[in-house]
Parts: sequence; structure tokens; C-alpha cells
Amino acid sequence: MSKSNLNLLLSDAGSTTRRQAMTIVEVSTSTACIAILLAVMAISATEVRREAKELRCLSNLGRIAAASLTYAQSDPGEIAVPIHGRVDSVNILPRLRRGYGGKSGIGEPLAGGDPLSSKYGTLEGMGPATRPLNRVLYKHPFPEHAKNPGTFGQNWLDDTNLDLDVYRCPGDTGYTGYNYLPLRDSGLSAYDHYGTSYVPITSFVITGPGSPLRSNSAFARPISRVPVPSETILYMETNGQFGWRINYATEGCTSSVSPPPGGTVIEGWHGRAWTFSSTFADGHVRPVRMEGHISPSPFLGRYPDCTDSINNCHQFWRCVIFRGPGWRLDTLPAPPVNIGITWNGSVYIPFG
Repeated sequence: MSKSNLNLLLSDAGSTTRRQAMTIVEVSTSTACIAILLAVMAISATEVRREAKELRCLSNLGRIAAASLTYAQSDPGEIAVPIHGRVDSVNILPRLRRGYGGKSGIGEPLAGGDPLSSKYGTLEGMGPATRPLNRVLYKHPFPEHAKNPGTFGQNWLDDTNLDLDVYRCPGDTGYTGYNYLPLRDSGLSAYDHYGTSYVPITSFVITGPGSPLRSNSAFARPISRVPVPSETILYMETNGQFGWRINYATEGCTSSVSPPPGGTVIEGWHGRAWTFSSTFADGHVRPVRMEGHISPSPFLGRYPDCTDSINNCHQFWRCVIFRGPGWRLDTLPAPPVNIGITWNGSVYIPFG
């Protein structure tokens, strides 16, 4: 072989080696790019699923709000959030907050660990047949099973397994950082615990033992007498109902439910801290960021029965003002509504 042919052969071999080396680099780079692209696609898919769940949750709240406004049209008191028909001294507040609609819950059993004895269940008079909004959303009546358990309690069990989709938020994972401890301890979704993922806003005024329980929210109030319906929350996802409490004690206000400890983050069911799906008294829906609340400066014209500053009456009323940017829970300056229940210092007692 001539020297020139040998040099040509070696040159070709070098080129092939270089081409192979470049191909390996290119493959490695392409693999890294594909991995990054797949990661981005996975994040995007997760975000799409989150948004889809949130939209479904907001749609449910919109349907519940529309049904509530329909209910108010035929209610003698023009009440939008139905009040459960059975009220007793043991379960007054749970029935007020959860008895508006939904299935039979299994949280907080009253007989050991038997879920069918839940205070939110059919046995205790809280089955789907007794929750008034069900008759608006689901036209066919639910059978009343409180005194008809069926064979081995099958009727009661069936009431806990109902798929009432409008009351179930698809993102409902139960406790997410601050709420009633029984919900945390049960490990259940709010839908299974209470029978519904959503809670009406109930804000009450109590002046002391023996005083009546008065509503300071859209609850138990004629819907036409809600001062700012476009900002007043009617229902929201359960885990958000105490988002306003984070700075409550710092203003000298006290409550039977303590504010969450410093640093506690309440996550909404759709992955954003302090952001909760809500519907308003005018029927529109949107996510609300509720991290603490704002109490406005004293202005005597804002507070009912408050005509002078000598007794610092505004200091009392400002403790029941719960507001933030574009939202409010209270209905001031409208006076609070007596709901027919008195507080004796330890329990709530129906009267009238």
C-alpha cells in the first residue's frame, strides 16, 4: 500500500471516530432535552388536572348558590341557606352549618367507632331526606330512613354511600392545616365526614351567657338584606372557613375557637396556600385568598346600636368584622339577626 493511500485510510478512520464521538454527545444532549421536556409536560399535566378540579369545585358551588337563591324565593323569611329542621341542645351548631344539604356523613360517631352513629348521619336525623337543599337540587325526594335501618342497617349504609356530585369537591382531601380537630383525626374527606365538602358561612354575635345567638353573616338573614352581596361569601370549601382567624387574637379579640398557631399554613384543596373556592350571595363564584382579615378603623355609623364612643362600643363590634380584599363574612352595617337560640355559657339552647 502506498504511503498516500495509507494516509487517506488513517484520515478516514479519524473522521469516523470523530463522527461517532459527536453522535454520542448529541444523543446525550437529546436525552437531557427529552428529560427536561417530559418534566415540563408532567408539571403542565399536573397543573391542568389541578385547574380542572378547581373549575369543577367552583361549578359545584355555583350550582349550590343558584339552588339557594331559588330556595330563598319560596321561603317565607327569604332565607337562602336552609336551616335544618331538627335542632337540639347537643348538635345545634353542627346542624346549622352542615344540615343545609348533602348525604349522610360518617364522621364523629356517637357510639364508639360505629360510623353509622355519626352526628351527621341518618340515625341522628341528619340523613339526605332531612337536608332541605336536596329537594331543590335533586327533584326526587330521598326516603327517610332514620327509623328504617333496613336489613343489618343497609338503608343507613346506603345513605352514607350516595354520590351527590354537586356536594363533593373533586379536590376534597379533608383537613389541610387548620380546622375542627375531629376532621383532622378522622382522616376523612369533608364530604364523607360531614356529608358535604362545602360549608355556609356562619358568623354569630354573643354578648354573654343568657344572650341570644345572632347571625352576623348572610346565614339566617333575608337574602335581599345582605348589604354587599357581590362581596359577601355564602359558601366555601370547608377547610377555608377559618382562614380569616390567623391574626384574630392580635387585635385583642377572643373566641371559643383559637386562632391557628403562628406559621401555620392553610392550603386550599387546589394546591394554593390560603386560597379557597367560594361562592357569594349574588351567586357568582371565584377563588378567594383569605390569610387573616382586616378590621376597619372605628366609625360609629358602621356599628348597630353604637351611638357614642364613651363605652367603646366599637371595640365590641370590630371583633365581628371579618373582611379582606374583595370579600367579607360579616353583613354590617345591617343589624344581626336573632336565630332563636340562646347561650347559657356552656351549651346552646333552642327557644321560642
